[in-house]
Amino acid sequence: MPCRAAGGADPGVMEVAPPVVPDSDDQPAPPLPGDSGAALSAQLTANPRRGRLKIFLAPASGAGATSAMLIDGLALRAQGTVVLAGAVETHGWPGTQQLAAQLETLPPRLVEHRGGHLAAFDLDAALVRRPRLVLLDDLAATNPQGCRHAQRWQDARELLDAGIDVHATLEVSRLESLAHVVERVSGHEARERERVPDDVLDLAHDLQVVDVPAEELLRRMRAAPAPREVNLGLQQISALRELALRVGADRLRVRG
Repeated sequence: MPCRAAGGADPGVMEVAPPVVPDSDDQPAPPLPGDSGAALSAQLTANPRRGRLKIFLAPASGAGATSAMLIDGLALRAQGTVVLAGAVETHGWPGTQQLAAQLETLPPRLVEHRGGHLAAFDLDAALVRRPRLVLLDDLAATNPQGCRHAQRWQDARELLDAGIDVHATLEVSRLESLAHVVERVSGHEARERERVPDDVLDLAHDLQVVDVPAEELLRRMRAAPAPREVNLGLQQISALRELALRVGADRLRVRG
């Protein structure tokens, strides 16, 4: 079911479809003894319950997918689910920051890089913490060198294998099969390392398209607190919106 932003609101204020309550026990899984890396992963993937994945699919940055994910997480927490914000990117939106501040946040892992440090999603800490649900922004995000996986969608898959539910955001332009279409539409090529294989969608128990009128999305992009790498026009945004809706409709048809 599409998720539509309230007219004129920033991405922090949205009307969201009611969340799907997990059909399993809402208590957190018992923590396991401290371990790390492949040994910890092997120990956890023996969990007989596989996690459930929900994807919030957006036509472009600014549609409000992060806010939709956070609102959904807050609603589930109010119903007793243990929710952990694993990697949330607010991009400076005040409304989104206010939503994120209401959830328990996993401290990032600091990875050494050229004499400094880069912040990364701490997969091992999430596996040890073992909440019922982890929130992850941008499945296409590239992890710093030194992390176990190259991209965040691979982190999500490991959480699912360990029996942890994942709610995540994804821009339609990052889907691998649409790379050439998006390049024609936007005039910009998506970097290969920031693409997500289409079979990740097959893992999702629920896919929610965050649908915003093209004019409103263009307004938000122009008002964004953080500058964008790529500037899109109304026609390009409309084409990306149609792609997102088509992907959502195709997934419904496959599951139907």
